[in-house]
Amino acid sequence: FISLQQIKEVPRMLNEHFICTGYRPINQNWRYYFLSVFHWHNETLNIWTH
Repeated sequence: FISLQQIKEVPRMLNEHFICTGYRPINQNWRYYFLSVFHWHNETLNIWTH
């Protein structure tokens, strides 16, 4: 399970315009980010098709 953060919980330099939720937490182990690629989310197809 991936806990996602809201825009107010991430540093301003990482904020994307018009994206309010769904940010991955910062300062996690590299395995956390690697395994997140295999979870279904809005970018899953985009990652695997490129």
